Amino acid sequence: MFGRNTFKLASSFEIITISFAIIYKIRKVRAENTHFKTEIKRYIQELETEKNKVQPISSVPSDTEISLAIW
Repeated sequence: MFGRNTFKLASSFEIITISFAIIYKIRKVRAENTHFKTEIKRYIQELETEKNKVQPISSVPSDTEISLAIW
Protein backbone atom coordinates (compact mmCIF):
# COMPACT_ATOMS: atom_id res chain seq x y z
CA MET A 1 0.00 0.00 0.00
CA PHE A 2 2.73 2.48 0.99
CA GLY A 3 5.70 2.65 -1.27
CA ARG A 4 9.31 3.50 -0.59
CA ASN A 5 8.78 7.08 -1.75
CA THR A 6 5.99 7.59 0.79
CA PHE A 7 8.31 6.62 3.64
CA LYS A 8 11.05 8.88 2.27
CA LEU A 9 8.59 11.76 2.12
CA ALA A 10 7.35 11.07 5.66
CA SER A 11 10.93 10.86 6.95
CA SER A 12 11.82 14.14 5.24
CA PHE A 13 8.77 15.82 6.76
CA GLU A 14 9.72 14.47 10.19
CA ILE A 15 13.29 15.77 9.86
CA ILE A 16 12.05 19.21 8.84
CA THR A 17 9.53 19.30 11.69
CA ILE A 18 12.13 18.27 14.26
CA SER A 19 14.55 20.87 12.87
CA PHE A 20 11.99 23.62 13.37
CA ALA A 21 11.27 22.38 16.89
CA ILE A 22 14.98 22.49 17.73
CA ILE A 23 15.32 25.99 16.27
CA TYR A 24 12.32 27.15 18.33
CA LYS A 25 13.81 25.66 21.51
CA ILE A 26 17.22 27.24 20.86
CA ARG A 27 15.62 30.66 20.40
CA LYS A 28 13.64 30.22 23.60
CA VAL A 29 16.77 29.21 25.57
CA ARG A 30 18.69 32.19 24.15
CA ALA A 31 15.89 34.55 25.19
CA GLU A 32 15.92 33.06 28.70
CA ASN A 33 19.71 33.39 28.79
CA THR A 34 19.48 37.07 27.86
CA HIS A 35 16.81 37.61 30.53
CA PHE A 36 18.91 35.90 33.20
CA LYS A 37 22.01 37.88 32.23
CA THR A 38 20.02 41.11 32.56
CA GLU A 39 18.68 40.05 35.95
CA ILE A 40 22.16 39.12 37.19
CA LYS A 41 23.61 42.46 36.05
CA ARG A 42 20.77 44.33 37.78
CA TYR A 43 21.30 42.31 40.96
CA ILE A 44 25.05 42.98 40.93
CA GLN A 45 24.45 46.71 40.49
CA GLU A 46 21.98 46.62 43.37
CA LEU A 47 24.52 44.83 45.59
CA GLU A 48 27.23 47.35 44.69
CA THR A 49 24.87 50.21 45.49
CA GLU A 50 24.05 48.68 48.87
CA LYS A 51 27.73 47.99 49.49
CA ASN A 52 28.54 51.66 48.91
CA LYS A 53 25.79 52.74 51.31
CA VAL A 54 27.23 50.70 54.20
CA GLN A 55 29.89 52.63 56.07
CA PRO A 56 32.78 50.62 57.48
CA ILE A 57 33.26 50.58 61.23
CA SER A 58 36.09 52.99 61.95
CA SER A 59 36.90 51.78 65.44
CA VAL A 60 35.73 49.17 67.88
CA PRO A 61 34.84 50.53 71.33
CA SER A 62 37.22 49.58 74.10
CA ASP A 63 36.26 47.50 77.11
CA THR A 64 36.14 50.65 79.24
CA GLU A 65 33.72 52.37 76.89
CA ILE A 66 31.49 49.31 76.89
CA SER A 67 31.58 49.11 80.69
CA LEU A 68 30.70 52.82 81.03
CA ALA A 69 27.82 52.43 78.57
CA ILE A 70 26.39 49.52 80.57
CA TRP A 71 26.55 51.37 83.89
